[in-house]
Amino acid sequence: MNIRRIFSSLSPYKLLLGITVFLLFLIASISYKQIKNLQKSADLVSHSLIVDKEINTLFSYFNALESMAFRSVIVRDSIFPFLQKDYTDQVDTSLAKLYELTQDIPAHQKALDSITLLKDSLFASYSALSNKMDWPMDEDVNVVDEVKTIATISNHLRQFKTTLTFTKSNLLQERLAKYSTQTTITHITSLLLALFSLGVFLIAFRTIDSDRKRIASSEGLLKSVLRSTDNIMNYYEPILDKAGKISNFKIVFANECNKDYLGLNPEEITGKAISEVFPLFSINGEFNDLVRCVEQEETIDLEQQISVHGQKMWFLTIIKPLSIGVLVTARNNTSEREAEEKLRLANESLINKYNELETTQALLHSVLQSTKNVIMSFEPILDRAGVPTDFNFRFINERIIEVTGGRPENIVGKKVSE
Repeated sequence: MNIRRIFSSLSPYKLLLGITVFLLFLIASISYKQIKNLQKSADLVSHSLIVDKEINTLFSYFNALESMAFRSVIVRDSIFPFLQKDYTDQVDTSLAKLYELTQDIPAHQKALDSITLLKDSLFASYSALSNKMDWPMDEDVNVVDEVKTIATISNHLRQFKTTLTFTKSNLLQERLAKYSTQTTITHITSLLLALFSLGVFLIAFRTIDSDRKRIASSEGLLKSVLRSTDNIMNYYEPILDKAGKISNFKIVFANECNKDYLGLNPEEITGKAISEVFPLFSINGEFNDLVRCVEQEETIDLEQQISVHGQKMWFLTIIKPLSIGVLVTARNNTSEREAEEKLRLANESLINKYNELETTQALLHSVLQSTKNVIMSFEPILDRAGVPTDFNFRFINERIIEVTGGRPENIVGKKVSE
């Protein structure tokens, strides 16, 4: 398995995932910021409404005091001085609230300073009026003067109310417009976040579905290969003891060839320990090979002979590390070993026959050389019509020396006519 190739193939997906996560965080942060801005804008609008309410409350106190003062003058009662003290405290409390609520609005602060001065003058006039209410109105013309003064101050106060209301209305309109803008932007960013998330979900779903189909196709192809292969293919995962050492292996996968060669049903042995299914592994040393393969990530080749139902078979086994376990592929090479054995026996037979032939030839040569007669062997030389025209010497024994004086090795190969 080429790990580097796998990671290089995953690099575009990693990059795409990183960009997607970054964009999601970016849009989400923008949406969060817009929601915070929207909340801030809503708080400002709410603050403007609270200021408006407090302005109306303050001037309702002024109007109530004016109405009660004029009523006291008309009916000549003595209730007003007691009510004045209560309303004075309420006016001071309302002014303090307005100062606190509008501390970041200079125009309101300036108007409140003027209202405070008018309030002090107004309350002074109310006190003076209260002191003069015990006299008949026609005997003290100053009462009328105080009433006029109160009316004049009250008119000035109403003018400042108009100024405060106008400033507050403009500020409220400005804040409402900003709130509307923030609402629109928030809706757009929320919609964009939802659409982008939906797009990412759809792309991820299509990618996952495509990968699922590809994996299913690969699994189908793999199963087809495993069914059609003539090799035993098993996958084992290690079983660890309390000390963390490999004590056994569990059969996770086994193909149909286990049944064909070993008589083991794959469905029955899957999930079992190899010590239960293949007890010989501990005897022939294959268990140690499995452990070495896992611990050292080493591919191991071995050849072994086993006996199944009295039939001896040879297997060429490859043990290869895979994932967290090992993949064992065993190829039945019994026919190859039998062919090799037959070839070896045939070679031994040929060697024996060759040795016998050499012995026979040596014996024949000794007999031919020991006779007192000249013994010769000829090979005919044929023309195109197949008629012999001459002969070549193929063999002649040592007795020819006594006849011709020539040695056999000088005569063999020559023509008789020579």
